[in-house]
Parts: sequence; structure tokens; C-alpha cells
Amino acid sequence: MSDMTTVDLWLLDGTYKLGCKRDKQDSLKNAGELLEQKFRDMRQANPRIDNQKVAVMVALQLMQEVVELN
Repeated sequence: MSDMTTVDLWLLDGTYKLGCKRDKQDSLKNAGELLEQKFRDMRQANPRIDNQKVAVMVALQLMQEVVELN
């Protein structure tokens, strides 16, 4: 039996299939849900920007959080 599985994540108006270990499936789904919420929040605050800019802005916010934690 394989230790790997596929997880479907809905992000930025599209579905992404990602492979992961079975024991990491729930944490990957949770991470995807949190990321999608960040995307929705950014879109609500900036309704006219396109998906690529939403993704970049959210990525920058997340990296800023990581830097501040270190």
C-alpha cells in the first residue's frame, strides 16, 4: 500500500491536485483552507486586482510574518 495520496485544494478560483504523505493529508487541507481565506480577504480588500497580484501580495504578507517570527 502506498504511503502517498492526492489532495484537491480549491485556491484562487481553481482546483489544484497535490501529492502528499497520507499522514500529512489533513494538515495540507488545513493549510489550503487558511491560504484560500487569505486570498479571499485580500480580494475583498482589493476587489479590482487579478489573481496573480492577489497571490503575490498574500505571499509577501506570509513571508513578512515568517521574518517577524524569526
